[in-house]
Amino acid sequence: EGVALTAAQGWLPATTSRLNSPWDLEPLASGIAVALAGVHQLALFDPAGARFRLLSGTGDEGLVDGTAATCEYAQPSALSPSADGATLYVADPESSAVRAVTVADGSCKTLVGKGLFTYGDQDGTGDDVLLQHVSGLETLDDGDLLLADTYNSKIKDLVPATRTVTTVDWPPPALATDEPRAISRLGQTVYVADTNHHRILSHDLGTGDTHVFDLGDLAPPNLLGDGGASPKNVGREAGAEAGPGGGISEMDSGR
Repeated sequence: EGVALTAAQGWLPATTSRLNSPWDLEPLASGIAVALAGVHQLALFDPAGARFRLLSGTGDEGLVDGTAATCEYAQPSALSPSADGATLYVADPESSAVRAVTVADGSCKTLVGKGLFTYGDQDGTGDDVLLQHVSGLETLDDGDLLLADTYNSKIKDLVPATRTVTTVDWPPPALATDEPRAISRLGQTVYVADTNHHRILSHDLGTGDTHVFDLGDLAPPNLLGDGGASPKNVGREAGAEAGPGGGISEMDSGR
């Protein structure tokens, strides 16, 4: 089990560093930022030098702004940089907060969030905003952040400059999310991990269209290495009927 990092340690060899619950990675100009949820810190990984160092956080759980050596996080879980790479945005679930970290010196400030285990569901600006266990975020081309407001089962938009949060008008009611936990974007398409529905939603920012992302004939890899059946094919061999896309239908699989 990993322990909290300290600034005094400086760079540590990656091969001997013990990390505690790394939950997300984000490439930066200076290396790869790592969200260490287990010790409430952010680290920086230098792949070329095979080394780690503390980026920000004391290791204590809380909602405290300040320098890299004094600020506190609460299970940092998702990272997304600003367009210029100067700021790293952090989803801080246990304080239902979104933090902004200055990459150059590791200092941080709170954009929205009121305190450890303080939560709710309220749009607005600055200190009026309440989220509930925000677990994912993604930067858009206009600088806004899309938030996965997980326990409110909503997607929200945050404008960092004004600290204004509004619930977006998608997905439609028929595709309402249930505890979404991650957001990613490729061009104009946003993907949402709709966790409790066991699916991925795809949303086109240009057209406004939202649909369930089709995974097609995706199957687990064959880890047996001997040409044996993968878990997908085991069901077929047992007489289960393949459903659309080649998967086992819910009725035949007993779910």
